[in-house]
Amino acid sequence: MDCLPYMAGGEWGKCSVSCGLGIQRREPVCRRLTSAGQQVTLARRLCNGLSSPPLVRTCRMITCPSLSRIYIQTRQEKRLHLTIGGRAYLLPKTSLIIKCPVRRFQKSYIRWEKDGHPLPSCKRLGITKSGSLKIHSLGVVDSGVYVCIAGPASDTFTLKLIGSDSRLIDRPVENESDPEPGLDLTRIQPRFNPQDWDPQGLPHCLPFTPSLKGPSLSLLPSSGVEASVLQVQAGASGLQPWSLEERVRNVSLQAETGEISQDQASQIIYTLITEMAGAQQASTEQWRGTKEETGNPKGNVLLR
Repeated sequence: MDCLPYMAGGEWGKCSVSCGLGIQRREPVCRRLTSAGQQVTLARRLCNGLSSPPLVRTCRMITCPSLSRIYIQTRQEKRLHLTIGGRAYLLPKTSLIIKCPVRRFQKSYIRWEKDGHPLPSCKRLGITKSGSLKIHSLGVVDSGVYVCIAGPASDTFTLKLIGSDSRLIDRPVENESDPEPGLDLTRIQPRFNPQDWDPQGLPHCLPFTPSLKGPSLSLLPSSGVEASVLQVQAGASGLQPWSLEERVRNVSLQAETGEISQDQASQIIYTLITEMAGAQQASTEQWRGTKEETGNPKGNVLLR
C-alpha cells in the first residue's frame, strides 16, 4: 500500500554569492513513497496544506578579497578629502588630501611612499601634522600608487587623472614622440619635461626624511565617501549611478585578483567614465531646458 503524500525539498540551488556568506534556495516538491519503495513526484496541489521542510539555508564560499572604494570626480572642485585604501580618478588642478587614520600610533611617525619609493617633500606636496598626505594642484606627475606606512601596517591609494576629454592620463614615457590619441599634455599642468623626474621616476622636490619606526598599530577602517565625487545628474540617460559604481568595483576587483591586468582595468574604467561623461552632458542640456521651462533644477545623486 502506498504511503500518503508529503512535502519534500528539491535540489538546492546555487549559492547567491561567489565569496563570503550567502543563501541557497530550493523549491518544495510533493512526493509519495510507493509500496515498492520508490519515491514518486506528484502534482503540488496534492500536498496543499502540508508543511514543507526549510527552503532557504546559508552557504559560505571562499573569503572575499577586500574591496577598495572607488572615487570618480566629475566636476572641478578646489579640494577633496579622501581616505587611504581606495582608488581615485580625479581631475587635474584639484588639491587632494589623503587621510591615513590609525589607532595606538603616533601620527608623526607615519611615512608615505609613491610607486615603491620614499615620497619627497616640497611646497606642493607634504605630510600634515595628522599624518595625511597633501598634494596641491594635481598634475600628471602625481598619478601613481601611494602607500601609507605606520609601523608594520600599511595601505594603498591608487591615483589616476582624467583628461579634459574624459581619457585617463598616464605619466608619459621619456622620448615618446607620439602620445596616445586624446592625451593632450598641453592641457595638463605642468607640461611634461623629462628633467622634472629623477632616475627613479620621482618628481624633483626637497629630500624626504623617513620617520623613525614607532610602536605597532592597526589602520582604522575608512567610513563613507568624504567628498562629493562619483556624481552624475539625476535622470541622466545611459549609465545609472548604482550601475556605474557596481561595474567599476567589479573591474577593480578583477584587477586586484589578477583576472585582468591593471592596463585592461584602466581602459575599461576609461570607457565607463566616457559613457558617464556623455550621459552627464546630455543630462545637463536637459536640465538647462527644464530650468528654462520650470525654473526648478534637478538634483544630484551621490554614489555611496
